[in-house]
Amino acid sequence: MVLTSVKGLRAAYEQAGLRFVEAIHLMIPAREAPDATTYWEFLIRGSPLGRMLAKEPPEVVEAIQRDAIESLERYRNGDEIRVMSEVICSVAERA
Repeated sequence: MVLTSVKGLRAAYEQAGLRFVEAIHLMIPAREAPDATTYWEFLIRGSPLGRMLAKEPPEVVEAIQRDAIESLERYRNGDEIRVMSEVICSVAERA
């Protein structure tokens, strides 16, 4: 089960017979790289995205790569690209 919201967590806890206590959202680095090109390579290496792109004509892949690398630059933090992920940490107790 993938829970992507506090509301979903609350419902899952209630279904399990637990009482929701608290949840906090944390932002943590999902991946860091020295530049956008390296980050792109992390994204496609061995991933579903990489397998899908392998089936596309080179000009399509190059266009997608150019757009992705340009977009990744907005995540530059000093001398690295840092994309953050949101994590929900929660606590429940027996009802």
